[in-house]
Amino acid sequence: MLVNHRVITEMHERFKTLPDGRPNLFPWFVEGHVDHKGRALGEDIAFCIRAQALGFPVYVHTGIRFGHRKWAVLDEAMYDAKEGA
Repeated sequence: MLVNHRVITEMHERFKTLPDGRPNLFPWFVEGHVDHKGRALGEDIAFCIRAQALGFPVYVHTGIRFGHRKWAVLDEAMYDAKEGA
């Protein structure tokens, strides 16, 4: 994953405090987002959702396969299904 430094610094500023006021020690990699079926998303996808919320574009190269998986491998078929939803 390649990430511009500005994404990290802006994400830190926006998410540096938890809802209860305590400091958020890891504002970049926090799970908690869920998909349309209520399943928890991993911190990598949550990171991309947060980056998009701050106005940064997110690009996914679906031609690269690697061993890190949660409940599914993000591939072109999944991307196409989400885009059509």
